[in-house]
Amino acid sequence: MAKEYIRLLEGLRHDIDQIKADVERLVKGYLEDAVRRIINEELNARGLKKTLL
Repeated sequence: MAKEYIRLLEGLRHDIDQIKADVERLVKGYLEDAVRRIINEELNARGLKKTLL
C-alpha cells in the first residue's frame, strides 16, 4: 500500500512540474510578445524599422 502511495505521489509531482514548466513557457512567450509590440510601436512612431525578433 505504501509503495502504491509513493508511486502516486511521484506521478503527481511529475505532473505538477510539467504544468509549472508549461505555465512558465506561456508567460514568457506572452511577455516577450508584449515587449516586442511596445518596442515596434515606439520605433514605428519614430519612423524607424521594426525589430525582426
